[in-house]
Amino acid sequence: MFDNNTSLTGWKACPTEMRGLFITGTDTNVGKTIVTAGLLRGLRERGVDVCAVKPFQTGCVRREDGSLEAPDVEVYRKALAAGDEPADTDAPVTCIQGFEMPVSPHLAAWAKKEVCDLHAAAEGIARLSTQHEFVLVEGAGGVMVPLARHAMMLDLIAALGMPAIVVARNELGAINHTLLTLAALRHGEVHVMNVVMVETSPRADEVDDAVRISNPRAISEWGDVTITVGVPFRKDLHSKPRAGWKAIVKSLQSVIDEICIDLCEY
Repeated sequence: MFDNNTSLTGWKACPTEMRGLFITGTDTNVGKTIVTAGLLRGLRERGVDVCAVKPFQTGCVRREDGSLEAPDVEVYRKALAAGDEPADTDAPVTCIQGFEMPVSPHLAAWAKKEVCDLHAAAEGIARLSTQHEFVLVEGAGGVMVPLARHAMMLDLIAALGMPAIVVARNELGAINHTLLTLAALRHGEVHVMNVVMVETSPRADEVDDAVRISNPRAISEWGDVTITVGVPFRKDLHSKPRAGWKAIVKSLQSVIDEICIDLCEY
């Protein structure tokens, strides 16, 4: 079915569409991991059997036993553990392939004389979708990030057949970056469920405030897409994790509601 592990040509996970959501972004460090972790926590609170997976993680940390720790997966765990109740240790969170170098997956793989194993990633996600009610898949960087000579992140998203949400940093430049991302996804015949605007820094001044108010309106109008506004900037996720994650989950309620409605109708 594959000409090699770096191609997804003709691949289909299963005869029916997988129940899941692909979280992609307009760039790196735009808030994809925070959004994924917030959705994971919020859906678990609603009783959904959901798991979260990072197919390709760069910037991993080498543990003493030689294994790799995926930083984004650790954020998922921290989001689930932040509360008065015991940590939800039954919620499966995983990384399929990790690399230490904090660069694009294709470059991190090349540095180790390896390849991003798209076959293993796609099959792993498909397997999780048969074991759980819903799967959250977080990409690396944006949709045009190369994974291999003949594949980009967009190819993986399209092959999985999942709808996507686009995470955008709410700042100057967001309109152009987001509209380009939407165009690429639609060209790849990927259904875009939502654009989530994330505040990754405190507001600086009146001009910055005007930009952040205008961005969602412009993207909604020119991109013909639903916008979730205002995933808040939280500098207290370490000092006050319960309050911080509660605020993030609250900001994502419209997305969580839509997922739950779709699952009820499935």
